[in-house]
Amino acid sequence: MDIVYDAETAGGFNQHHPDFRNLFLGWGHGYGKNFFIDQKKIDPVFCFSSDDLLIGHNLKYDLKCLKKEGHEADWFKSVYDTQVACNLIREDLTSYKLEFLSQIFGYEFPNYKQLIDFDDPSYAEDSDLYIYNEHDLRATKLLHTATAPILKRQGKWRAFSMLMEFLKVLAEVEWKGIQVDEEYLNTFGCEWKAKREETLRHIEAAGFHCDP
Repeated sequence: MDIVYDAETAGGFNQHHPDFRNLFLGWGHGYGKNFFIDQKKIDPVFCFSSDDLLIGHNLKYDLKCLKKEGHEADWFKSVYDTQVACNLIREDLTSYKLEFLSQIFGYEFPNYKQLIDFDDPSYAEDSDLYIYNEHDLRATKLLHTATAPILKRQGKWRAFSMLMEFLKVLAEVEWKGIQVDEEYLNTFGCEWKAKREETLRHIEAAGFHCDP
């Protein structure tokens, strides 16, 4: 089964920030008039099969929102990021935001993003956020339906599939972070700074002017 997923959040974009919170998770499945929407305050029960295809736009962000709720980012064996798909298909575009792409691919309500003013701190309490989320889900489903055959026709499906495997790993890495030896890093930086200054002195001594 194809599952379209979009998290509505507040408090910035860093899932580890103390102000960050998931407001609710939006799920959609089915086709056309039989496209069913399920929007919940965070439900601890993960009711979908790992064999389902998880579809999202900028999916890496939403996978980390799942991690915030204690679910594994690699729960789904197969994922589909419509933002990446559109990037592969239309490298000429200047924006890959959902509202822009939904217009290009003919979503019937292209101006739905105007429903919510995200500059207003009270947007998290706006009941229209559920309508907004439903449009996000439907627009993302449209992009998936449109882009999948194009990727295959253009011979880009294998590259896209590899990117989707990488996306799951990258979401996990970004969530856990990478340990850095700060003392070693500072020492290493000092060493290279000294080498750079020595190289510049040799260049100057050879009669060449170098603007560092």
